Amino acid sequence: MVDTKQTKTIGEHHVAAELARRGWAPALTRDGLERTDILAVLAEGHQRRLVEIQVKAARGSKVDGISWPLGSKSRTT
Repeated sequence: MVDTKQTKTIGEHHVAAELARRGWAPALTRDGLERTDILAVLAEGHQRRLVEIQVKAARGSKVDGISWPLGSKSRTT
């Protein structure tokens, strides 16, 4: 049986590492913060940009078969 908590944690750390590689300052949030796994800040000159990120991670042999339909609450414009 796959440990889904471990998969979630691995996915969040991977995304945080990629953000850091691209100049963002990511911070993992505590479990229970609704729809936000990572808060990230990008400081460029006098401007600061803050984004909230929700990470979805999955394990399996058929990656092409994995999908997450987004509801209207999950989408931002």
